[in-house]
Amino acid sequence: MRKHRTLFAITLCAVLAITIAVLLATDDEPRYKGRSLSWWLRAYSDSSPAEAASEDFPKLTEIEHAIRAIGTNALPFLLKWIQKEPPSWHRAAHNKLPDSITEVAPAKLLIDGPGYEKATQAVVAFGVLGTNAAPAIPKLVALMTTTTSPRIAGRAIIALSGVGAPAFPYLVTALSDTNQLGRSLIPNFMRSMAADVGTNTCLPPLKTALQDQNLAVRAAASRALRVLAPDLLTNAPAQ
Repeated sequence: MRKHRTLFAITLCAVLAITIAVLLATDDEPRYKGRSLSWWLRAYSDSSPAEAASEDFPKLTEIEHAIRAIGTNALPFLLKWIQKEPPSWHRAAHNKLPDSITEVAPAKLLIDGPGYEKATQAVVAFGVLGTNAAPAIPKLVALMTTTTSPRIAGRAIIALSGVGAPAFPYLVTALSDTNQLGRSLIPNFMRSMAADVGTNTCLPPLKTALQDQNLAVRAAASRALRVLAPDLLTNAPAQ
């Protein structure tokens, strides 16, 4: 009985938090066809084959078109949301409460903090906007290089890779910076950027990373080169 009361209390608090957050956060957001940027991002992250088959749910192409139509007006919001962190008691709550509570959507949202899921949605949005998000590069680079949060640094790296070719030189610089958080993520995203910037452009920094002092960076570079240029891996480090 106590467990059910706890779950009910958490759910009630979560509903109140969500309601307040939505009312306060979406009023000044850019809109497309009367729907806020937040709405379109949630639709993008919630889309599934079943929903895509529904006539009432917007198709993925329509959602992507909406995000691109909002365009650079979305950037101030995406840059703010990408820095979302869970509350300080987030880890303790997950450690002390049973999964039957922490995995319930309303409780999870309360524990992680209202709007925390927007961080992931914002990262995805940079990939949808692509080079149209290039004006955000300086601020993304600043987030990547000055933050003390591995989460935020990782999101900035992924967002920069989503922007594409204009952001590539900054990722090359970050890959060689031993003080850069999340460096081992970069080779993987360089691999995915090869279609935009060209495989030959990706090879030099990845080859250099094979000699990096950080084992995780060397291994990530090796995995990327195994896809892009396996013939270069004769002397690659063991994974």
